[in-house]
Amino acid sequence: MKFVFALFTLLLGLALRADIATYQSTRAQTPPVLDGVLDDACWRQACAVDRFVLLGKGEPAPDQPATRALLAFDDDALYLAFDCEEPLADRIKATATEPDGKTWMDDGVEIFLNPAGDRQRFVQLAINTRGVIMDGIKETPDDPLDLSWDADARAVASVGRDRWQMEVRIPFARLPLDGPDRDWTFHLARNRRVASQHLTSLRSPVTGFHEIAKFDILQGVRPNGYDVSLRILELGQFLRGNNRAGVHLRNWGQTPRSVRLRYGIAGREQEDQRTLPAGEACEWQGFWPLREDDAGKEFTFSVTVDGREIQRRSRLVATVPPLFGVPERAVFYRYEHEPLRLNLPLNLAGGDRREGVLHWTVRDAKGETVGQGQTLARAEPVPLRLYWNPWLPGHYVLRCELHLPNEPPIACESGLRLVRNPWGE
Repeated sequence: MKFVFALFTLLLGLALRADIATYQSTRAQTPPVLDGVLDDACWRQACAVDRFVLLGKGEPAPDQPATRALLAFDDDALYLAFDCEEPLADRIKATATEPDGKTWMDDGVEIFLNPAGDRQRFVQLAINTRGVIMDGIKETPDDPLDLSWDADARAVASVGRDRWQMEVRIPFARLPLDGPDRDWTFHLARNRRVASQHLTSLRSPVTGFHEIAKFDILQGVRPNGYDVSLRILELGQFLRGNNRAGVHLRNWGQTPRSVRLRYGIAGREQEDQRTLPAGEACEWQGFWPLREDDAGKEFTFSVTVDGREIQRRSRLVATVPPLFGVPERAVFYRYEHEPLRLNLPLNLAGGDRREGVLHWTVRDAKGETVGQGQTLARAEPVPLRLYWNPWLPGHYVLRCELHLPNEPPIACESGLRLVRNPWGE
């Protein structure tokens, strides 16, 4: 039985592989001028992708306008061009005007890149004919698209009488590269909203653009100067306190490389410098503080090797959650000789949890203290055990104070009610 299952899995993998195309990328001697007109010399020798079919169908419709994509690269960026026939050019939809807007609802293209070739982590760009870009990253196929990632890409399009064209530049410094000799996987798509069509470059009849297991293969993308690769393990919880950032670094080259990591809230960045020996890998972690008044500021993380930036991530800190959350319950039954078990949400970054001590005090309606204690803040949420055997049914006030090293206590208060039975008596 095991043999039959293994054989089935092998045949399924071979069948899937037969539907995956392989393309050979080309190096641009001179980068294109981004003006939306495909007259640059690099496009004449570029890798061409011209088999765009209807999404879920696997074959083009008889009346489908032609779509053609071109790919090239140099030591700084990946370049893409699109040439899209459009007999209804006067009806093209392009309503999104802000970055990370709903560009996929307009006429335009979508680009999916998996530079590691592992069919796991990939980036997505959706660009309309205004050149407006929505960009995001998925660390795994099941993760939601993280729109805080910024490709730092640029796109310019031109619309003619019966077609539109687009040129795109995507810097390598923003892409999740993973080794200089990896074959990429990728996917290209066109959204033709004037005719409610979704077109895809994949040979297999996929039902969605995110089917990374069926991405085509792109070989030969070999930019010089990217011998050090990194995989971001975490950037932090983006909670108040010391957030932990961590990456895995590997030097694929034959000489030691000088690596500088810079991270933190803009204006308060920290740096770490180290030498990565040839052929070796290491895991690095650092802590960066986030304060409540950092809402609206930008967090940046960059890695520079021998003076050249090879990776940059940035994220706008829209809000910083309040340190204390609302207790899960406010009304409790009174049980003889049993403590009240209350879980208190605490939005505290992991770097401070091992140092935090939570002190609690409970006062009755007269303001008299009827119970107090303390616990470590390591768990999330923080479990409190309030022994109130002598207390009477009624209303109480729970005051909590978080004590962190070298900081004044941070306090919050919430109401509690003790009842004798489920009827509230």
